[in-house]
Amino acid sequence: MAPRSRKRRRSSNEDRRGGCPFTVTAITEQRSNRASKKSKQDDANMEERQWTQLWPFNPEGKFNSMQSMSLPYIIEPRKRWRAMTRYRNFILNGRKYSTHDFVYVANDDSIEAQKIASREEDGGSLPRLTKYWVAKILEIRAADEHHVYARIYWMYSPDELPPNTRYGEESIEGRQTYHGKNELIASNHMDVINVISIVTEAQVHQWIESNDDEVRDALYWRQAFNIATFQLSPAELVCNCRTPAHPDELLVGCTSQDCGQWLHEKCLRHAVLKQVYDRVGTEKPHSSDINSDMTVTPTQIAALSSGADGAKDISNPFPSKMGKFASSELYDGLFTATLITGNGPLHWEITDQRLNCSGNTGTWKERVACLTCGTAID
Repeated sequence: MAPRSRKRRRSSNEDRRGGCPFTVTAITEQRSNRASKKSKQDDANMEERQWTQLWPFNPEGKFNSMQSMSLPYIIEPRKRWRAMTRYRNFILNGRKYSTHDFVYVANDDSIEAQKIASREEDGGSLPRLTKYWVAKILEIRAADEHHVYARIYWMYSPDELPPNTRYGEESIEGRQTYHGKNELIASNHMDVINVISIVTEAQVHQWIESNDDEVRDALYWRQAFNIATFQLSPAELVCNCRTPAHPDELLVGCTSQDCGQWLHEKCLRHAVLKQVYDRVGTEKPHSSDINSDMTVTPTQIAALSSGADGAKDISNPFPSKMGKFASSELYDGLFTATLITGNGPLHWEITDQRLNCSGNTGTWKERVACLTCGTAID
């Protein structure tokens, strides 16, 4: 059986969130195996009591959950739940909500924050994910206008990934280095809530790494967490370092039709600065005779080591192949590179910061080259 949800904890603010008499139990494979050892009558009763929720998301692109996300479940008290009428939508505080909508749900923190927010301007920004939960409405039922309930799937914050979450063969917990500030994780973690817990509607998109136009000012998801197996679906790997894209950091696409690789801007910057250092070092001047349009030799960044002892960090399923960039590099304090995206072809503006070098030439340009195929990126 899946563990009890942390999202249903009770508090003194219960009257503000709304009481809910219903509980949801997920039927995992382990629970089903235990039930199969009982009598056939018990098995028949279990079949009659349970429903199955099909995966309500319609992911596009290269999303792959690796397993079925459909969830058999039981709601208790069953008779009371089934006696209520099903509705396609409901109206709360003048706003209409429907099945399949995403919503913000109040929690203890948000109730407290509302007392302050009512006296302050928020500038129209997104509600902070630390102050609200986000859910997808699956079903609406009501006994009367004062007793309206929504069966929902929770959208997880990456911080909520529990211990022993499985990513392939790795075990992880919590937020990973590639998760963005507005990123959510779709899940099949089901609950029933009183609709007066709903604060407002939420806009949530699936993020496809090759098209990030929709993720800048919206909530988004790209992975799914299976509450029955604790399995997290894979994120698409990009660049030569073979790690996921970070939605809040720049990706550069190779313009060669034969390649089309997406590359981390930080990986490209490391490659060009390393080449500049290898070429001129600490004392040799940059030569004006060198073609300013020269490209970077394809660099196998994946071969870089993040540690001298070869220890494996099991808290992150993606080896810290870019972790070395944050530590001291030979070019640190000597050269910097700024990516220039306007005024002609994509290029680097290299700044020479060597104070004691007589050959210091200030700044010059270097073309941006794909780390995979070596082609200059236009």
